[in-house]
Amino acid sequence: MIRCGGTVQVYNNRCPHQGRRLDYAPDRFLTKDGTLVCAAHGAVFGMADGECLQGPCRGESLTAYGCQWQDGVLRIEWPEPLA
Repeated sequence: MIRCGGTVQVYNNRCPHQGRRLDYAPDRFLTKDGTLVCAAHGAVFGMADGECLQGPCRGESLTAYGCQWQDGVLRIEWPEPLA
């Protein structure tokens, strides 16, 4: 979950390049100037839209999940599990 201005974005913690986790330690992410940085390969993603701005997966995006505040709780719209 990322607060970006007045909105909240929720992304899967996986880089589209090789599916590695973005965090360099559990729940610790590299951020710089409104971007997220993949700890494995240095890919840079925009926080507002999850698009890769530079790095090995440029033009791809993080998987985003819909979310909304409901009665003070953030509700995340998870995808259906695979069969």
